[in-house]
Amino acid sequence: MSVIFGYPVWIGSIKDDILSKTELLKKQKIDLLEVSLEYPWPYKYTDKLSELISRVKDDEFRIGLHAPWRDLPYATPYTVLDQAILDVIISSYEFLVREGAVPEYIVVHPYTMQKIDIFDNRRDIINSLRRRTIALAEKTSSIILLENLTKGFAGEITYLVESINGLENAGICLDVGHLAARFNRELASHYDSFYDYLDEVVDVLRDTMVPVIHIHDVDRLNREHLLIGEGILEFKRIYKSIAKLNPRFIVYEIFRSNKIKPSIEKIAGIIGEQASWARIYIH
Repeated sequence: MSVIFGYPVWIGSIKDDILSKTELLKKQKIDLLEVSLEYPWPYKYTDKLSELISRVKDDEFRIGLHAPWRDLPYATPYTVLDQAILDVIISSYEFLVREGAVPEYIVVHPYTMQKIDIFDNRRDIINSLRRRTIALAEKTSSIILLENLTKGFAGEITYLVESINGLENAGICLDVGHLAARFNRELASHYDSFYDYLDEVVDVLRDTMVPVIHIHDVDRLNREHLLIGEGILEFKRIYKSIAKLNPRFIVYEIFRSNKIKPSIEKIAGIIGEQASWARIYIH
């Protein structure tokens, strides 16, 4: 089964007139849109969201859901917050379902600001994260994916793997850009190169389901989500490494530039070019 390429859409995509550009995305072999539902969606301006979902369905895109994350510490050890956090994420999922667009997966940010190395904090965070992920999986029909972040608890891949170990409906969304930013900030002195670190992470994930990989460029100042080519990452080396994980979807989270205001046309062209290279390494 060949890899499917995707692009994220959010409320700002309406301003960028993405509704008139879906044909362009399809021409560049972009067949999945990862819908990011962050406030005010799906609580306000739902007519715009419904219009987006309708167009996406008409053009036969596959759908992923990037769950809300701002203000939502999904990995917090405070159990009293469980229901509120889950209610927000589930409401986003249920809106898509009501619109007839059941997402193939749900990406969540396993975020917490708590210190990891005090008393039993790490264990409490993992237990809370696992409990919420089980509950979320029970309320949806989509696989739940924990995305690695750039620092803190969710920056450590082994913690995320431990949190979902043995769960059938949970996996990892590997964000290579986040991984690179963490490497640059904390780990560069321990490895010969970022690609050695990436290979180590891939080995850690070999027995874990990793159906989705996020791709974006990162520069030496750790600015992320850059257009590919504006940062320091070597993507042919990245594709060769992540091919071992047999990803189903590669989502290009590229929407920033230090040089230009990137248009959908520019971004789609970059994705199309990168997709051609990715297919050489990932089958």
